Amino acid sequence: MHKNKVRFLSLRFWLGIGTLLVVIVLLALFLWLSKNNQAPPLAVQNPRSTVALSPGNDQYFFASIDALAQKYVHVDSMDRFTEWVSRDSHRWLLTRWEGLYQDPEEVKGLFEACQELADRDQTGYQLLSYVDRKKTNFLLILRHGYLLGSMRIHWVGPEKARTIPQAEPYRIAIIIDDMGMNTTIAKQFVQLPFPLTFSIFPYAPHALEVAKLFHDARQQIMLHVPMEPHGYPDVDPGPGALLGSMNDQQLLSRFRKELSAIPGIVGINNHMGSKLTENRHIMALLMNCLQDKPLFFIDSRTIAGTVAFDEAIKAGIPAGQRDVFLDNIQDEQYILAQLRKLIAIAQIKKTAVGIGHPYPETVAALRRVGQLTQESRVTIVPVSKLIDSTF
Repeated sequence: MHKNKVRFLSLRFWLGIGTLLVVIVLLALFLWLSKNNQAPPLAVQNPRSTVALSPGNDQYFFASIDALAQKYVHVDSMDRFTEWVSRDSHRWLLTRWEGLYQDPEEVKGLFEACQELADRDQTGYQLLSYVDRKKTNFLLILRHGYLLGSMRIHWVGPEKARTIPQAEPYRIAIIIDDMGMNTTIAKQFVQLPFPLTFSIFPYAPHALEVAKLFHDARQQIMLHVPMEPHGYPDVDPGPGALLGSMNDQQLLSRFRKELSAIPGIVGINNHMGSKLTENRHIMALLMNCLQDKPLFFIDSRTIAGTVAFDEAIKAGIPAGQRDVFLDNIQDEQYILAQLRKLIAIAQIKKTAVGIGHPYPETVAALRRVGQLTQESRVTIVPVSKLIDSTF
C-alpha cells in the first residue's frame, strides 16, 4: 500500500515536469514563428523614390507622408512647414503640407492611401479628415504619438475660372516684411511697377528713411511688430519685442510706443510671434488697444495655433491672414513657384495674401510676376484693398 502511494506521487511529479517542458517548448516555438513571420516594413512607392516605413519608427513618419503627397498631389505645388504646436498640456511637432489639386481622384487616392496606412496595426497611426461643404478644401491629418502630419489641399480646376465673371478679376496683395534695415533693397522694391505693402520694424536703423521713401512712392506701409517666438531667447525677434513674461501694463506701454514710432502706417502684422500669438489673453489685449485707431491687422500665421486673427475679429478690428510665404527658400525659381501658388489660391478664394522679405531673389522674381498675373487675370493691389471685401 505504501509503495503504491509513493509510486503514484512519483508519477504525478514527472507528469507535471513533462507538461511544463511541453508548455515551454510550445511557447518558444510560438515566439520563434512570430519573429520570423513578422509583417515586412511598409514600402510607399512614388515616381521619385521608395520610402521604407518601419513600424513605430518616428524617422519615417514624415517621409511616408512626403511620399504619399508626391504620388497623389502635384509635388511642385506642395509646400512643407514644420513647427511646434501646443494645446493645453500637450505639445506636438507638426509638419504641414499645403498644396493644390485638379482631379478629385487625386484626393480620393490620397485619402485611401492614408487610411490604409493608419489601418495597419504595426504603425499605430491615427487618421483625421475634414472636407468643406463645397468639397474644394480637404484636410488630412495623420498622428503618431507627438508627431502630426497635416495635408491641406485646395482645389484648382480649369473650369473654376469659367465660373467667375470676366469683370471680376482675382486680386492678390504682397507684403514685404522686415523693412528698415537697408535702404538699397528698399529702392529696388519701389521701382517695381505695381503696388506693394511694406511692413517696417519699429526700431530699424533706417525705419523713418524707408517710410518716407515708400510714402513718396505712394506705397502703403505697415508696422512689423516683433513678438515672442517659441525658442526665445535663442530665437531672437529683435529689439522691442512683446513678450509673454510682461504684465498687461508693460505690454500695452511698449505696444503703444511702437504704434507711434512710424508715421503713416495703415496696419500692423506680427514678426515671428509663434508663442505670443497662441496666447489668447495677450492677443485680445493688443487688439482691444487698436479699437480707437484706423488700423487693420494681418496675421502672419507663423504658427498653426495662432489666435491673433480670431481675437482681432472679436475686437472689431479689420483683419486678414497670410496665405503664402513667398521666400522661405531664397531662390528665384522657388519664389516664382510660390507666386504661382498665391495666384492659384486667389483663383479659389478670389483674393490671397503673400508675404515676402527684402531679398535680392524676391525682387528678381517680382520683376517677372507681370506675365504670371496677366495670364491668370490677377491684379496686384495694396493689402488694405482686400480687408473689407474678403475678411
